[in-house]
Amino acid sequence: MIHKAVELHYDYLFLIDSDVLIHPRTVQHLIHAKKDIISEIFWTQWWPESELSPQVWIRDQFTQWHKNPGEELNDEEISIRTREFIDQLKVPGIYEVGGLGACTLISRHALTSGVNFKKIKNLSFVGEDRHFCIRAAALGFSMYVDTFYPAYHIYRDTDIEGAKTFLSNMEKENPSAKMETKPDLPPVKPYRPKLTLSMVVKNEADRYLKQVLKEHLQYIDNAVIIDDGSTDSTVQVCFDMLKDIPLHIIKNETYSGSSDGKKHLKRILNGY
Repeated sequence: MIHKAVELHYDYLFLIDSDVLIHPRTVQHLIHAKKDIISEIFWTQWWPESELSPQVWIRDQFTQWHKNPGEELNDEEISIRTREFIDQLKVPGIYEVGGLGACTLISRHALTSGVNFKKIKNLSFVGEDRHFCIRAAALGFSMYVDTFYPAYHIYRDTDIEGAKTFLSNMEKENPSAKMETKPDLPPVKPYRPKLTLSMVVKNEADRYLKQVLKEHLQYIDNAVIIDDGSTDSTVQVCFDMLKDIPLHIIKNETYSGSSDGKKHLKRILNGY
């Protein structure tokens, strides 16, 4: 697949294991992160009754705590640093890691530089992801994990009910809904930047106002409309088209050249 992606000049290659479910926005979101190698996080109970653990690590085979060269850590210090790493990944963000896999976006730059999953002969680490990550680091690539849209890993039969919930949430999702991940993890709110539509309008009812507002509804969370002295049904059109989102309308009874309206607009937008 890597060879074919390079040959066909693909911008990215996205590799995902067959037992992983992802949010519909995942791939586009990872592309927007502008990282050469980045995975979307998911959490798994690798052993029954064990704590949920991410599929990313800091170093070696699966070490999930930071350790400086020559530093000696006791069990308590290791436990504290592991907890710090785990807790960090529960906060939506993008974090640098030393190892990742199973749900990974790889840029063309990384692909053409030689990253691949071939076994490195003088390493005994199990799993092709380890060899991929070591090779990537040796080639100078940093690796990252995104935690805005946690994926769902169906690792064993007991995960199937959670998978159904995950898919159900995808079907009925709205920007303010919380998306469940797995038990014992805090719900993660799907990330999308909040977008406010601001417009100054005057006598637009019989022009393109309906079409414009209908198109923008796909993207906006709220709207601030300044009606600058309309004498037609422009204001009613705005109320009708934007009835399902928070709407603030400033109505100037006479045309003001929009200067007063802009002052109102600036004041209101500061509150969003």
